[in-house]
Amino acid sequence: MRNYATKVYNYVDKKTGAHIVKAVTMYAGKYVEATAKCDPSDTFDLEFGTKIALTRLDLKIAKKRQTSMKAWAKGATEAIEYFKTQERKARKVKEYAEIAALDHKVEVKKLETALAEMLKEA
Repeated sequence: MRNYATKVYNYVDKKTGAHIVKAVTMYAGKYVEATAKCDPSDTFDLEFGTKIALTRLDLKIAKKRQTSMKAWAKGATEAIEYFKTQERKARKVKEYAEIAALDHKVEVKKLETALAEMLKEA
């Protein structure tokens, strides 16, 4: 289903005498075109040539959209992996901080105990 503005041109190639139908549109800021050619020895049908050119144009745009989608998906996957890595790092930092806090409490208790014993001796 075409939801973009399209122009269709019909002309005859001066060198070969072939009838040509060209469909042109803009996609992602660039011109995209597709053609249908009819051999000079065949009977030319503008409606049929237009359908072929438009179908080829739709196919080109679908391929471009698929390529863009793959690039976006790759970027999203990379972003997800980055955030997973950061989450793992954050968990490690949190675990380290918890262990450090426990170690600090233990050392404070040891110091308090040592000071208390020193005071008793004095």
